[in-house]
Amino acid sequence: MLSVRLAPVLAAAAVLLGGIAVSAPLWACTAPLVCKPKLSLVAGAQIPANAKGIPVLLPTPLQPPYQPVVPQLLNSAGQPVAVDLLDDAIGWTLVKPVKGFEVGSLYTLRLATLCKDAEGALLPPDDITLTASAAAPLPTELGVLQLTAMPAELVSVWTTTGSCTEAILAVRGRIAVQATAALAPWKALARTEVKIDGAPWAQSGYGDLPLADERTPAKLMGRTIHAFHAGCGPISSSADKGLPVGLHHVELRIHVAGEASDAPDLQGDLQLQCPASPDKDTISGTDATADAGKDATPGPVATASLEGGGGSCGAAQSARLGWWAGAAGLALVVAWRRRMRGPAAKSPILARGQ
Repeated sequence: MLSVRLAPVLAAAAVLLGGIAVSAPLWACTAPLVCKPKLSLVAGAQIPANAKGIPVLLPTPLQPPYQPVVPQLLNSAGQPVAVDLLDDAIGWTLVKPVKGFEVGSLYTLRLATLCKDAEGALLPPDDITLTASAAAPLPTELGVLQLTAMPAELVSVWTTTGSCTEAILAVRGRIAVQATAALAPWKALARTEVKIDGAPWAQSGYGDLPLADERTPAKLMGRTIHAFHAGCGPISSSADKGLPVGLHHVELRIHVAGEASDAPDLQGDLQLQCPASPDKDTISGTDATADAGKDATPGPVATASLEGGGGSCGAAQSARLGWWAGAAGLALVVAWRRRMRGPAAKSPILARGQ
């Protein structure tokens, strides 16, 4: 087991290794090391009273005194509420009230930050207010999956050489869900997982769903829950060329935070086909992925209903350590965070400040 003294050093080394040790299919740039917690809820949000908890992505302290960020939940009187802090599969933390949420009650989620001001002092915590609305049924159906074949465009993808990204000529399949009304109350507490041909393609953080009635976020790059791609023509071996052209099977799952089971996956098939004479220089446009929401000239739509079921931004030119080092680095960071959190992840605690 890692000692508390040694763990921060190994964690920092793991992040560094994860950034420089890359080979397909892991790409060159590491995620920024954020000092501020990330939350899928906005101030004044309403969540169903039967929600299992609030998902939060906490920063990892990489400088002394290496104290983890501990979220606090306060009631309308400003008094601490006893909570469990549970680890989530994608690195988020679930802030779960021991006695659940009370219908109609106002809560404040207090999130300390590791960010500092110009003098080096920690910035004050952020207070996010939310209300527990009436209990809502969990969705038993997600809706309809819409897969749209897009024409060949220049798409920004991850690369293992040069800069973080490289523009390649590719055809894309846009992914969208015409969701049922039952999903709406849970949107901010849900995340998306996409598999292509049975293999994991992308997963999102909480609050990111590829809903058909919402514009696709701008400046997407690489593999996302909103689109998949197949490279056309000559592509450098360092770039993520995506999938081969042809017919692809898409599976989409939406997971609500803290729930033990999910609504059945959505599934569908889509054919991706490159132009007869793919030529990167003849294609207009700069970053097709950034314009994914425009869909000016979409191809045929394949519709399928439910069928059950502060980072590094320069790639090393000669990285040869392999994908396992990046994976090992991530595992070390996750293990260290759990070690530092200790019993808080397993037993009820009162929000600090009591």
